[in-house]
Amino acid sequence: MTIKSRTLSFFLTFFIFLFSTQVFALNVAGFPVYPKHPRIWFLQDDAGLQNATRLLSVAEVRQLARGPNSNYFRNLGVTSGGNTNHARNARVHAFRHVVSGLETDARDAFLELMNIGTNFNQYEAVDIVVPAACAYDWIYGWLVKPGNEVYFASATGKLRSIGRVAMGLGDHGPFSNITAAAYRGGGLLHAGMALDDQEMIDMAYAHYREELLRTANRVGIDGGWGEGLAYMNELYSKNMILTAELLFTATEGRLDLYISTNPFFEKYIPFTLFAIRPDFSYPRWSDIENFSPQYSHDLRENLLPLTFRFGSGLGQYLLSRLKDNYGYQSMYEVLWKRDAPAAVRPESVFVSNPERSALFRGLGLAIMRTGFSPDDTYVSFKASHWLSSHVHADAGHFEIFKNGPLAIDSGSYDEWGSKHMRNYYARTVAHNTLTIYDPNETSFNFSGQVNDGGQRYWNRNVFDTFQEGVEGTAPGKPFRGGSIQNYVTHANFTYINADLTGAYGRKVSEVGRQFFYFPNKKDALIVIVDRIFVKNRRLPVSFLLHFDGDLTLSGNDFGLKNGHSTLYGRVMFPKKAVLMRRGAYEVNGRHYPPRVELPESGKGRLEISYPLQESNSVYFVTLLSVDQQVPAASLSDSADAMILEFTYAGMPIQITTGKLPQPSAGHITINGKRIFLSAGS
Repeated sequence: MTIKSRTLSFFLTFFIFLFSTQVFALNVAGFPVYPKHPRIWFLQDDAGLQNATRLLSVAEVRQLARGPNSNYFRNLGVTSGGNTNHARNARVHAFRHVVSGLETDARDAFLELMNIGTNFNQYEAVDIVVPAACAYDWIYGWLVKPGNEVYFASATGKLRSIGRVAMGLGDHGPFSNITAAAYRGGGLLHAGMALDDQEMIDMAYAHYREELLRTANRVGIDGGWGEGLAYMNELYSKNMILTAELLFTATEGRLDLYISTNPFFEKYIPFTLFAIRPDFSYPRWSDIENFSPQYSHDLRENLLPLTFRFGSGLGQYLLSRLKDNYGYQSMYEVLWKRDAPAAVRPESVFVSNPERSALFRGLGLAIMRTGFSPDDTYVSFKASHWLSSHVHADAGHFEIFKNGPLAIDSGSYDEWGSKHMRNYYARTVAHNTLTIYDPNETSFNFSGQVNDGGQRYWNRNVFDTFQEGVEGTAPGKPFRGGSIQNYVTHANFTYINADLTGAYGRKVSEVGRQFFYFPNKKDALIVIVDRIFVKNRRLPVSFLLHFDGDLTLSGNDFGLKNGHSTLYGRVMFPKKAVLMRRGAYEVNGRHYPPRVELPESGKGRLEISYPLQESNSVYFVTLLSVDQQVPAASLSDSADAMILEFTYAGMPIQITTGKLPQPSAGHITINGKRIFLSAGS
């Protein structure tokens, strides 16, 4: 079913429900009018709280909110600005009021609410609107008590003014529709429902329905976002999930409204499970820092409602590993922890290689892992159309991790727009892919930006909207980046065929990368076949591999050791390759170090190239073996094909790949059984 027909079917069902149940009236704009004051997160005052806390004693609930030894709220107000401080503190006091019933807590929440100003930017908007709306909602019963009319009028006016500021904020970045939906839509729905302000509800619901849901269907259908992937879904998906949870509450628990238009919610948990590395740290994709998600309050906040809405044992497993280090989630723990499912270990769900390899097609991202234990091997591969200010020029990039980072995404996110970010960190040269150096290339995003020989860098003028960027269909703006054309999982291997041609622009006619992953218990062998057709044979092509440990070189062999594991490598083609070690953050002989070097920033890169590049057709065949020496292998090179033969994990393997100018994908033979590899998906 197409997105359009699926959306139409949803809205037909939705409006039939509205008319049949008379839960809503409809206004002229066609958006639902929600029941008067639905109480955000609580279905009713006392009954909702009792339902949310029935697994806890009253004493335990009060300890969550007020205990002298509790760290749940201590750091809740420590944020980037005073307005956000006041908004979050107001929510804390309001939650205490709901639990304790004490008027002093309601008064404290009111005072914090009144201290919120109206001078905040788009980044702060949702951080202010959401907690302010929750605070207002949770002390609503106190505000409307006889004698508190002045308090009610003042609090209502304050929240309405905050909502109006959020409604009028400018957009962030070129993808204004997504950002407006994420930063303003979720927050305005909170405020609009708390205030019974239909104009805010209409605007927020329009953002949610027309932008967030549609965006998730196009890019994040498999669990993640485009730019949001750079923050492990903490920006856009957080507002998506919280907005959906609010809709669920307001519609008296209609789970189909929560999920029916969009698989994002159901796939978020398996996406997160696959994405986190075996040591429970973040991968280094785009602008993600590799800190442990155990201390990520946003990730826990996302997982809580989805785990309990879907009764997910895998979600509960993740939550059991995540720590609420700063106490941000205590109120959500109380609200969402009803009938918590039993934790299910991922090994009992994903038991074989096909199940432990996953393609997230909307993101152009594949993840392969031998298991989920701390000493398992983890491999990721990226080739995506998506380009934005927090996503890097890294089509064809891969990472390998076992007992620490072996092949890495190097550099540090010291500051957006910094010299390090512009010239190294977000560029192709900092990733495990290919560079094709054209000295005449000048199409870069910032004035004076260094030429790294890499892929076309994101530029604000490339395309104007999200849809153009993803689909590459905008007239006159064909910027398609990279894509995974074919993905095959088998009991003994995973195969990826990626087209990287669009990422390199006019200097190439074709760039293809074939990626073979062979798991063996907790180790793995990786075979990479690169085929490049450059329009000018004088443009040198290089294969890059970044490391954070110790590098050893011996002819066409090399080793990358980091801690307890080693990545062994061999260049099978070209047979007399030039293997050169480059320094950390080096581009064309100059170094662009970060202001602050974060862990896993890298100690340099291995650069593999031809001694003399005499043809427009360029090939690399590279073997990478985790914690085992590279197996003995032979390579036959003919006019129309390359044949690589070796034995791994007791299996004789032969890989045949076609050559340029119009190569076939070829086939792989394992234990005498031939499997054809189609070029397309």
